[in-house]
Amino acid sequence: MSASLYLWVKSLHLISATAWFASLFALAWLFFLHVRSVAHSDSGSFQTQLSEIERILLKRIVNPLMIIALLLGIMTLVLNPAWLKSGWMHAKLLLVIGLCGYHGVLAKTQRQLAAQSPVTLSKIQVLCWLPFVLISGIAILVVVKPF
Repeated sequence: MSASLYLWVKSLHLISATAWFASLFALAWLFFLHVRSVAHSDSGSFQTQLSEIERILLKRIVNPLMIIALLLGIMTLVLNPAWLKSGWMHAKLLLVIGLCGYHGVLAKTQRQLAAQSPVTLSKIQVLCWLPFVLISGIAILVVVKPF
């Protein structure tokens, strides 16, 4: 294995994962604006515009970033398979699966909002903060490697 190749793949994985996380946060906060606009009886055209922005963000940015981050993550494991024997990596992969599930919940929520189905503000508030918990756990596991 080329150490240089591994470092490039790892760097690109970190960049794509960070961009994926940021886009997940952005999407959740757009949902917050969307639900608040419904609660405040703002114009339907504003909600339609938000739905379109949410759809574009999800399809053109969030989804591709997830795929890139996951593929590069798999490549880092192929280049350094010893990590698969580490407990911290197992925990990290579990949190990444949780993050993918969260991503799926955001996609479902986007479809609900576009269809003008009711979505509660409390659900959106949880969606705004949940990725912070998942990402914090992932970062701690990768840096500290506690087990």
